[in-house]
Amino acid sequence: MTALRHMNIRKRLIVSFTGVLVIASFASILSILLIWGLNSRYSRALELNGFIQGEIGEYNTYLNRGGAMVRDIIMLTDQNDINEAKASLEECDEKVEYYLNLFESKVETDEERVLLADIKKEYSLYIEKRQEAIELGTKNHNEEGISVFRDEAAPHLKQIMDDSEQLLALNVEMGDSVSNTLGRLSLIMLIVIAVCIIIAALTSMRFAFYTANDIEEPLLEIKEAIRKMSDGELDVHLKTDRENEFGELEGYFNKSIAKLHSYLECIDYGLEEIGKGNFQVRPNVEFHGEFIRIKEAIENIIIRLNGTIRQIDDGAGQVAAGAGQLSLRLMSLPM
Repeated sequence: MTALRHMNIRKRLIVSFTGVLVIASFASILSILLIWGLNSRYSRALELNGFIQGEIGEYNTYLNRGGAMVRDIIMLTDQNDINEAKASLEECDEKVEYYLNLFESKVETDEERVLLADIKKEYSLYIEKRQEAIELGTKNHNEEGISVFRDEAAPHLKQIMDDSEQLLALNVEMGDSVSNTLGRLSLIMLIVIAVCIIIAALTSMRFAFYTANDIEEPLLEIKEAIRKMSDGELDVHLKTDRENEFGELEGYFNKSIAKLHSYLECIDYGLEEIGKGNFQVRPNVEFHGEFIRIKEAIENIIIRLNGTIRQIDDGAGQVAAGAGQLSLRLMSLPM
């Protein structure tokens, strides 16, 4: 603040307004960064915990649909129906494989990885037993095929469904936890933004008041000094501790007052000497500018007074001579 106080006015105003702008910009940028960070966290949470919940539901749907297709393949006798059921089963298998790969790319915790590994293991066993049941069905051993599917493949399918439900529940729990965390972060972010705005506002106000006061104070001092000078008070002195335009203005004011003092003292001294009969007195101060007219006026007064005194002296001499002549004539008259 001390360095700011000694800056010239233009630079001080630029620095002050730039400081206010920087503070306001910092608060805005910080708010944007916090909002962006929170939005990224929300997006990530939705991607990992929100969307995966719906994807698990679709995964289970295709898994169950595939099981129904297996039963149809085993029980159907028309080859066209069997081929159509096999095509639907292949489509379901593709979807199941797609979601398994998708889950693998999104799981992050060890608990999720354990569940996913168990799902993939059970799915491999399920595919193996399911294929045995389908082969029995294609050989017209429908009852045996259904029995193998029910007793050997279905338990693996049920375990897959159970693991999927656990994965879903785990993601719901994690989603709730992340949601609560993000809610707290949102509150903290709002508090931080509010604090930043308040700090920016207070700092800006401090800059504004400091700059306004530091400009107003010397102006009021100079105004009061000029008022006193206009009332004839010349015993006025301004402090010149500012290294800017105000300091220069105060210095020029003090210099003007000092010159006026010297001019008045010169005039007073000249009049006093003239009063003592010293008509050879000359101004002992160097006058500048329009004040030279005062010097010239004093010198003209002295010259004219000298002329007048000489005329008086000459007249007095003539009167004295005339009186002497008259006295001689009177003395020469007969008594």
